[in-house]
Amino acid sequence: MIAATGMVVIAAHTEDPTWDYFDAAFMSVLVYTTAPWAVASIYLVICKKRPEIHFYVAACVWMFSASWSYDLYLFLRDGAYPMTWFPNIFAF
Repeated sequence: MIAATGMVVIAAHTEDPTWDYFDAAFMSVLVYTTAPWAVASIYLVICKKRPEIHFYVAACVWMFSASWSYDLYLFLRDGAYPMTWFPNIFAF
């Protein structure tokens, strides 16, 4: 909760026109709620304790939480797919 609040508070001070209070809040919540499961699932696949499809699902959830949800929000807000989609993939 403290980290999410910090992200929301600094959103207005980043000088990034695509970053606002709303996306800072929902991305913080999504990452906080999905990251433990995604990381554990990927680890269990690597240890051969889960089928490989779990890796794919966990990676998609991870990417949605940390990148794709942001792109979708910007698309819905601005009416165009953001030019920042590719660099955002590496920001997760």
